[in-house]
Amino acid sequence: MARVGARADARANAEETTTTTVGASFDEKLEAVRADAAKKRREGARGTSGASGTFDMDAKVSFGGGGAAKPAGPMANYMDEERGATASEDEDGNQTLVRVVSFLAACALVVVFIPSDLTFQAAIPQGKGGLSDSVKEEVQKQADAVVEALSAAPEDADKLRQAAQSFLALDDYPKALPYLERLVAVDPTNEENVSALAETWIADGQPRRAVEAFRSIIDADVLGKGQQTAPSPSFLRGFLDALGKDGRNGLALDYAKTFSKKGWVDEVDGRLLEARVQSAWKGHGKDAEIAYEAVITEHPEDFRGYLAQGVFFRTVGKPDAAEDAFRKAKSLAPSDTASVVNQVIAASKASKR
Repeated sequence: MARVGARADARANAEETTTTTVGASFDEKLEAVRADAAKKRREGARGTSGASGTFDMDAKVSFGGGGAAKPAGPMANYMDEERGATASEDEDGNQTLVRVVSFLAACALVVVFIPSDLTFQAAIPQGKGGLSDSVKEEVQKQADAVVEALSAAPEDADKLRQAAQSFLALDDYPKALPYLERLVAVDPTNEENVSALAETWIADGQPRRAVEAFRSIIDADVLGKGQQTAPSPSFLRGFLDALGKDGRNGLALDYAKTFSKKGWVDEVDGRLLEARVQSAWKGHGKDAEIAYEAVITEHPEDFRGYLAQGVFFRTVGKPDAAEDAFRKAKSLAPSDTASVVNQVIAASKASKR
């Protein structure tokens, strides 16, 4: 459960960071990321128990706010918006544009190119057997109270989310799934809720059901019958990962190419998503390595290729090659992206792989 909870929390925080940067000035965008990083450091120092000893459910699992999700567009959309806003500016303005685009690219990297098994681990007070008995008792009481409240308000999205969070904290996926399904039924276009449902299906050992959940949004958008906005980078990544876990890597590769053709990701992101699919495909490790190298050869000035290649090398047991790629990524990445790039590298090195 720790992995599912940490992954959901990392995605929510990363999406929040990316979403808040759109439409703001560069200084505001940078300040937003700095504030988010400081928040994470404070939460890490506190753990999940406050001064009163109350268990903080959001530190375990967080699916975002109660309102409908407002997915951030892929980097292709970010770049178009920034170019439009600065088309008439002078050379200094163009330099600022490059920094803003690179900054947004790094934010997207956090949610797009970290393998699904690499998570930002939350500090959860657990013994060797998991949550302590006292915490389990408190979470169970919370779950019972929320379930009882739902009998009077069966479509209350906040209560459905709280019930699901409680059972996920107890690693009780079968009990959490019905509440997540009801939550998605209340708002079927909410990406955060759909992602949470899909991640829980995967944790429960049913990746095919996860694929079905993701496709409820992906296929509608691919066929032009959806919400007319591109799904978020993390949503696309989660869908491709689910297909891979279900053994449908070839289909995942086809979808990755479709995302590029539809302009949901820019050229570099698209190529790296394809390499990501191949890296998780048994027997295709060499193809993935060639794909990463091709991105770097074609875009030697783009730090994203080196960063993703470094993560890949870590997963296949080549730490020295990974360090070399990470050094190049750091040397090419604008200073404004340093904190996000370092997050990706730290998450990769924290993996047991």
